[in-house]
Amino acid sequence: MQKDNPLVSIIVRTKDRPVLLKRAISSIAHQTYRPVEVVLVNDGGCDLDITELKYLLGDIALNYVRLEENTGRSHAANVGIENAHGAHIGFLDDDDELYPEHIRVLIDTLADDELKIAYTDAEMVFTSLEDDRIVEVFKYVYYSHDFSPSALLLQNYIPLMCLLFPREVFSEIRFDETFDIFEDWVFLADLSRKYWFRHIPKATAKYIQWSDDSQINRRALSEDFSRDAYIRVLDRNFQQISSEAIYTYCVHNATERQKCLDALIRKEADYFRAKMELTDELMKLKSEKIKLELRIQNLVRDIKQAEAEKTHALKELAGARDRLGEISGSLSWKMIERYRRLKERIAPFGTMRRGAYDLLLKSVKVLRTEGIPGFLMRAGRKNRKMLNKARFRLGIKRRRPLHASADPGAYEMCDFGQKPVQIIMPVYNGYDCLVDCIDSVVRNTDLNLHSLVLIDDRSPDERVREYLRQIRRERNGRNIHVMHNRKNLGFTRTVNRGMELTYEDVILLNSDTIVTKNWVEKLQRAAYSTPRIATATPLSNYVTINGIPEPFRYNVIPQGMNIDDFAAFLESVSLRYYPEIPAGVGFCMYIKRSVLDVMGYFDEKKFGRGYAEETDFCMRAMKKGYAHVIDDATYIYHIGGVSFESVKDPEILRQKNMMIEKNLETLRELHPEYSGLVARALNESLLPMHAYIRLRMKLTEEMSEAALRDRSEA
Repeated sequence: MQKDNPLVSIIVRTKDRPVLLKRAISSIAHQTYRPVEVVLVNDGGCDLDITELKYLLGDIALNYVRLEENTGRSHAANVGIENAHGAHIGFLDDDDELYPEHIRVLIDTLADDELKIAYTDAEMVFTSLEDDRIVEVFKYVYYSHDFSPSALLLQNYIPLMCLLFPREVFSEIRFDETFDIFEDWVFLADLSRKYWFRHIPKATAKYIQWSDDSQINRRALSEDFSRDAYIRVLDRNFQQISSEAIYTYCVHNATERQKCLDALIRKEADYFRAKMELTDELMKLKSEKIKLELRIQNLVRDIKQAEAEKTHALKELAGARDRLGEISGSLSWKMIERYRRLKERIAPFGTMRRGAYDLLLKSVKVLRTEGIPGFLMRAGRKNRKMLNKARFRLGIKRRRPLHASADPGAYEMCDFGQKPVQIIMPVYNGYDCLVDCIDSVVRNTDLNLHSLVLIDDRSPDERVREYLRQIRRERNGRNIHVMHNRKNLGFTRTVNRGMELTYEDVILLNSDTIVTKNWVEKLQRAAYSTPRIATATPLSNYVTINGIPEPFRYNVIPQGMNIDDFAAFLESVSLRYYPEIPAGVGFCMYIKRSVLDVMGYFDEKKFGRGYAEETDFCMRAMKKGYAHVIDDATYIYHIGGVSFESVKDPEILRQKNMMIEKNLETLRELHPEYSGLVARALNESLLPMHAYIRLRMKLTEEMSEAALRDRSEA
């Protein structure tokens, strides 16, 4: 409680800097610790507005001492000590500041420590005055070193404001008034011969460095007597200076120089990064302006063209009316009118007879234009679609056809633009990513031809279940189906359940992905580029074999691009190389139905709730003669690890890690050659693709930089 807290006195020495003094006083007023008193020593300076200072301090007591003449920093410090009433004493120069937790951190440390003296770190802040405003230019933590009495003999690395002393130390040691500067260094060196200081590696103060000559120390450093004062301090400490002290001093200085250099490099990098971002934003605004101007010009042109077309259409309408008057009296017109009236009487619009009549006409048209093969293909596709819809409504699992033998090299018919695909998305938690994923699928997928199956694996997040119910209500005729597991089955059983409900090719898609334009069609084209291909996996950013530009690393989107831009870039430069890999990646994997008919589904017994089950499936298929490829024209963004991002229970995380280790061990036992095949793919089939894409990215970056330089010079 506050009544048990010891009083802390902060001594502030000031001379002719009332504006800066108010900032220092305000920083004391914002301390979280109480009780505090301020001992303000005016060392022969201008008159101060004591009423305003008391108002700034609020509930903190002000003990004001005015010296008629300037007696120096050492004497002012000793006067402050004599007038302080606190059990602990600290110092603050009138141009420096304390952070709110400064006193609290020091008091708490001393309360739990047998040592009497403690100090924190300070941020050295380089500032300048611009139009009477104090502007912070650069800052870094000043001399954050543990206490070393030997190093203190050669250099003062502890700012006085960072220290807190018990009152009793001043009964033995005071500030040496023969020193006009470096008095704090001499005082601390004397204390270090008797006391050990506790270092708290936390910045709780702001050590201001000015670009002008307003600070006493900086004036001194520019005059001759600073050198003499420094030598006097060294002479005073000479007997205690050892080789170890010199070594510690050198290490401290080298460390400090490197720290300052690193901070300056970071500052410069941040500056140039911000400059480039502003330049990019400016270029975008200019580009948008040009696009807007072109759009306005096009609108004006379209309006003029529309007016001309309207005039022409009116003329055509007038001519058509004249011709209609001539035609309506002809024999052919009368026969057509009789045919229409007869059709409406025998097969009215909306009746089954009318539907049968329209279907007959359409069938005749297809037979005439596409022949019997085209007619049979369309009829089979229509029947499969109707059968799949009925199966989803009834929840009927598909029976797997039996095959005595299978030849993976057998020819398969490919209709890239029309072949329907069922997208299976297992869902477990990850609400925010799920919303973004489904939004990208709806935007970039023809869900009138293809179908999306969302299977909730009993997510505990109520937001997920409510969102899926909303998706079901707002399908708007799209082929979106929502299913719920009665209990949590895990990834393997959930995707197997989805694959059992269709006769079509499937795409397994994680709910933490962002798909891009034409992704289904491009994956299908890759899967059917040769008959022996079983699966196709897109390029991605994630730490897997399909990572781009670097595999097994987390790759960021190139600067200046978003996900769609980068996907469009990769598609534009793609050679459709389709390199072979040992196994696809289950976050987004296209699987042919014919392969599932031969191989079956994922192994639920050996791989349980999931992890490495798709690798096992692909390896089994490869041993049957199938191949797996990366679609180097398709890019899909993958976040990864979303299902367990909210899990905090260490036991659940431990069980998950044990499951992963167990499944990886099972994979090594079943397919010991897998790791060697991965290394071979990286050095052979994937190497040209990575080299080519990195080259195109570098060329694009160089062209952008050249264009930016040209515009800047212009």
